[in-house]
Amino acid sequence: MNFADVQTIKEIKLMNLFEKLLGRGTAKFLAENLINQLTDEQIKERQEMFKKLEDKEVYASYQERYEHLCIMEKEYEIYIDKQNPMYSALIFFQMANQYYYFTDNTELKADIENIRTMYNKRKFFSCNLFSKYDNTRYSVDLKVIDEEYIDPLQQLFDHLQLRDDTKFDDYRIYGSLYDMVSATDTRPYAEINAFYEKYRNQLLPYVEDVLKEIPELKFYLEMKRFYNALDERNIPYSLAEFTDEKSITVKGARDITLITSNVENIITNDFYFNTEKPFWFITGANGGGKTSFLRSVGLCVLLGSQGCYMPAKSGTIMRLEQLITFFPMESDLDRGRFNSEKERLAQMSEKATTDSLVLMNEVFTSTDEMTAMRESQVVLEQMLEKKCFGVFVTHNFPLIESMQDKMPVLEAITEGDEHNRLFKIVEKKQVGSSFATDILRKYELDFDSLKRKYGDAL
Repeated sequence: MNFADVQTIKEIKLMNLFEKLLGRGTAKFLAENLINQLTDEQIKERQEMFKKLEDKEVYASYQERYEHLCIMEKEYEIYIDKQNPMYSALIFFQMANQYYYFTDNTELKADIENIRTMYNKRKFFSCNLFSKYDNTRYSVDLKVIDEEYIDPLQQLFDHLQLRDDTKFDDYRIYGSLYDMVSATDTRPYAEINAFYEKYRNQLLPYVEDVLKEIPELKFYLEMKRFYNALDERNIPYSLAEFTDEKSITVKGARDITLITSNVENIITNDFYFNTEKPFWFITGANGGGKTSFLRSVGLCVLLGSQGCYMPAKSGTIMRLEQLITFFPMESDLDRGRFNSEKERLAQMSEKATTDSLVLMNEVFTSTDEMTAMRESQVVLEQMLEKKCFGVFVTHNFPLIESMQDKMPVLEAITEGDEHNRLFKIVEKKQVGSSFATDILRKYELDFDSLKRKYGDAL
């Protein structure tokens, strides 16, 4: 069972935030790595790794390690794919040249250093490089005498990269270089061939094993870039503490997805769940921050449960099995919104367990209030029976009143008028008759609304 799914990450707008700060490809990669159910040990390892990356020198060393891995992976893929055996030794050495940084094999490292020394000492003559690409002949005048380059292959590659009018694939670069340099001095390439024969049958499994580090290391470095972006906006974050009690308590949570709307002053809120108050209603004025609060709950619980920093001052959370969300989708409209939502909610109810957190936003708004109340009651009763945690955002006051003995209420409060909102979510202490004013305001039958309509006639 996954902890969450990619749709949940989209619904709480974390995917959108990743895309804005890191790019679409990275966003997809991170989302896929944030949905897995982790063990306690894996969570602890992640938290420890994020702590390590706070040290700038450690962060730089992991970045360097990742760069070597990426180069080695590229060489590995070329070597595996290459059909012409003439260049296999050269590409194999380039791969081993990166593996040098990951091995303690002193003999292997000495052999690599020997070939590097020959590269460093010899001088290359001025010559022309000819390569065919799409039946076109190109000429590159290259004087290979730059002593700053230990590796002439890299010098050639960098040289060609600067030529916008010339396009070479990797195979042509390596192959043509082999022809060029072997004509001037064959000794290093004789050593490379000897190196290849010596290690070709033993090195590849070790290289493949080291390359397995790439996805995990990429995850940490990309998440660190994400947190660096939050640092630039002075947004604090923290690692969650875990408890064996059935409870969640988070202080100073922020809906950091508001960054994408250029909101600078993101209001903080606290939230908690326990056995006495496991499931909450949220109600209040439109634009009062209800959905934003719901997203902040999802963001903190998702990131915190995955061993990552969560956008909050502090938090103590239980080990949850899964995070489940329901936000209205455009596809619901295509299939008939009411029936589509009813089907989705039934699936959610079946999926939820006692260790789930369920977040539901504006359910059954496409039908009349009484039908929405009855259908919502069915869903909520099922959730309460399973004793899972959750939040249900709604304007359906009859629904809230009908379940006031079972579910407490959070309210998005405002101060002054509709143009001056605090965006704070607070627990509503009294339920029942206190909703009369809210109901009147909803239908514009309260005194202020009537006065605006009829003025002095009142």
